[in-house]
Amino acid sequence: MKIFRNGCSCSDLTVYPSDWNQPGAFLGVDWYIQYRFTDPNAAGRYPKGKLCIVKKGINSLKTLAERRAKVKTMLADLKETLTGGFNPITNKKAKGSSLKEIGKTPTDEIAILPKHHLFRHFGRRTASLRQ
Repeated sequence: MKIFRNGCSCSDLTVYPSDWNQPGAFLGVDWYIQYRFTDPNAAGRYPKGKLCIVKKGINSLKTLAERRAKVKTMLADLKETLTGGFNPITNKKAKGSSLKEIGKTPTDEIAILPKHHLFRHFGRRTASLRQ
C-alpha cells in the first residue's frame, strides 16, 4: 500500500493472470492490471476505495512476448501517473506539484506501513482491533 501526502492511498498494482511473467502463461483469458485507489474526500462514495482495472491494448496482442512487454510498459506508466498526482476517482491530476509518496529517504519514496498505522491514519477501526 502506498500512502501519498494528500491522504490518498493506492494498493499494489497486480496483473491477472498471476503467472503473466512465467513461461507458458495462458493467452486465452483477458489480461489486466488492477489496483484499489482510496481518496479520503470520496470515502462516502467509495468506502473501500475505487477498484481500477486497466485492460487497454493488452488483449489485442497475440503473442506472449508482446503482452509481457505491454504489461511492463503499462505498469511503469501507471506508477508514474499515480505518483505524478493523478486521481482515478476524480479523473484529474492534483493541483500544484506532483505528489510524492511518504518515504524514509529520497531514494526510497514508498513507505510500507503496518496495518495499525493505516487504521490510525484514516481514523477507522474494526471491531477485531478494538478488543
